Amino acid sequence: MEILVLSLLSGVGIVFTLTRAIRWRYLVKYHLVFDIAFTILLPFLFKGSFDGMVLAVLTGITVSVLLALGRAFTPAPKAPRIERYNDNQSVSYERYL
Repeated sequence: MEILVLSLLSGVGIVFTLTRAIRWRYLVKYHLVFDIAFTILLPFLFKGSFDGMVLAVLTGITVSVLLALGRAFTPAPKAPRIERYNDNQSVSYERYL
C-alpha cells in the first residue's frame, strides 16, 4: 500500500515540478514525449531493488494518467485567423516591391 502512495506522490510531484519549469499547455501538447521519457528513464533512477522498480513503473503510470487528464481538461488553443482575398478585391503589390 505504501508503494501506491509513494508512486502517487512521486507522480504528482514530477508533474507539479514540470509545470513550474514548463508551461502547462506545452507540457500537455507534447505529452507523448514526456510520457515516453519518463517511462524509459524513470526506472534507471529507482533501479537496485524490486520495490524501486515497482515504484518507478507505478510513478510512470501516474504521470501518464495525470498528463492524459490534463490533456482532456485543457482547452485547445484557437487557430490563427487567415485572411483571404476574394477575386473581386484588388490587391496592391506596391508594398511588396
